[in-house]
Amino acid sequence: MTNLLKSKRGIENLMFTGLIILFILGVSTILSFLIWDNMKKGFDDIPELNTTTSQSVIAGFDRGFNMYDNIFFFAVCVIIVGIGITAYSLTTPKAYFLFVWGFAFVLGFFAYFFSGLFSEFSNAPILATTMLHFVKTKMLLTNLHWIAILMIIVSTIVRFSKKDEARTL
Repeated sequence: MTNLLKSKRGIENLMFTGLIILFILGVSTILSFLIWDNMKKGFDDIPELNTTTSQSVIAGFDRGFNMYDNIFFFAVCVIIVGIGITAYSLTTPKAYFLFVWGFAFVLGFFAYFFSGLFSEFSNAPILATTMLHFVKTKMLLTNLHWIAILMIIVSTIVRFSKKDEARTL
């Protein structure tokens, strides 16, 4: 029996990779904002950096970091659409659908583990004010198991709803 996770008929590795990318992207943006916020507090103590030019640069960085929350939401949408496009290009036998049901439990556990890990991470006292800037990111990463289910549903519908041209001719 061939390894189904390395098969060209399945995109299960892409779903695992998508969840890992989302987790790393969310955590790294939150930590980068935390570092920036601490640096900004240090800038306030230096009188030479309290000019109008430096304050406009700091305000620009603040606007950029506030945009990261929307960028994360866009990344979730892009990953789900990318999995759907990849699933459409695969030709998969209908019996492979049974493997998808078994895989759904594994992916759900994996995503729920990362959701719990992020919940513990985001409840740290040092991140209390930082998490106020990333409401969508926190909502999506604490519900990562629902994103995994959405990935499975999109890939299954797109992959197995295609008409089989070889049998209709």
